[in-house]
Amino acid sequence: MLDEIRRASEIGWTKDVSILDTVLEACWCGESDLNCAYQAITSEEEDSAIVFFQLPFLIQLPNEWIQIQTKYTNVKIRFRSIGTPINELNHVKTYGVKRKTDYKSVETFTNACLPVDSYGILVRTQTMMLYRLWGPRQNFYQRYLDALERAIHTQEKRAIRTLPRLRSAQLDTLVVDSASSWLTDARPLTALRYELDLAHRLRDETLAVLKNFLPQYAIACKDPYVQIPNYLSGFFVMVKSGRLVVPGPGKSLLAQHVRPFEFVEYSENLTNLQTQLKTGKKPTVYEEYLLESIREVDRGAYNLAVVQSVMVLEWFANEMIKDRLVSPIIASVSNRPNIAEFVLSQASQDRTRLHEKFRKQLHLAGIKLSKNTLQQLKVLFELRNHTIHRDQVAPLDRERAMEAVNLAMSVVRESMNSVQKEKGAVVK
Repeated sequence: MLDEIRRASEIGWTKDVSILDTVLEACWCGESDLNCAYQAITSEEEDSAIVFFQLPFLIQLPNEWIQIQTKYTNVKIRFRSIGTPINELNHVKTYGVKRKTDYKSVETFTNACLPVDSYGILVRTQTMMLYRLWGPRQNFYQRYLDALERAIHTQEKRAIRTLPRLRSAQLDTLVVDSASSWLTDARPLTALRYELDLAHRLRDETLAVLKNFLPQYAIACKDPYVQIPNYLSGFFVMVKSGRLVVPGPGKSLLAQHVRPFEFVEYSENLTNLQTQLKTGKKPTVYEEYLLESIREVDRGAYNLAVVQSVMVLEWFANEMIKDRLVSPIIASVSNRPNIAEFVLSQASQDRTRLHEKFRKQLHLAGIKLSKNTLQQLKVLFELRNHTIHRDQVAPLDRERAMEAVNLAMSVVRESMNSVQKEKGAVVK
């Protein structure tokens, strides 16, 4: 497979530069990633392309293709955990790659130094996204691929005759004329301009997809360390023929000596993520705050995680009671301000125990929790009280703390699902 990728990728580069070897040496991906991508894209019947990039944190999902629906098209995404032993980090040379075109531009591949890690291991995630193309770029995709194949045949014939390699002329074939161009200035697109335009469009779309996907993943898999990237490290594209397209200068967040580590099985996380994605609902602010409780668990602050989880539940209960009980009552007596003010005053002075708020007041507000969930909440609230008032020093264990966070997240989600089933419900 690598030979096919190499053959498709040679067009447009100087004789002494291999774009395939360059991305591998710069640790923008591994051989296994290229083989996996080539197998996937060549088995696709639709016009498709695969983007490669790296995320500077661990994605806790199994190494398999995951189907997601986006605004414009169907996308498959795949994650592979990779790590870097810190004692092997060195400054590495910059790879200068000249593309022989009318742009005279220089592509650089640089390995950035990683921050100090006291544990000696830094983990990242190699990511691939397979797109089915859409819009005008899809309409001219086959014409672009045909232009590439003709250029490869021309080059191979010249190699047999030991003639010098063609350079800029290889990618100057017109693919899109001015009348069909989607560029703002209606410029025609050569094969080179087409592939760079495609890569930039897929990069923009990938950032948009991640902006929606990563928060869903964070909530479903209870991962508080996810960050939405503003740029993509080590970004390049593989088109249908296996050709690698590098759109411009960039830096890799991984150093030269990268090797895979064995990670735990993430099958359960995949099930949770697929369930979350099927709902089509965005994570709530309450769930996002509960991710901070998971961060406290990872820090070893188990008591704090339990207390923080209950604080979020209390905030959630108060907001739901306000929105679904107090506000409608006030609205119904809006013509009698004295009564409205009295209702608001009584609500603000409410000293109802938290368990009773979930058992009675939220029930009146249309949020119905199971008896088992209510019993678990009662036990959790008692644990919180005991931790604060009697046993602040004695630490809880990790398992108990995670049980508290998981219960809090499931209560919020179960409650919000109940609310969102009602037509016209006001949801924060």
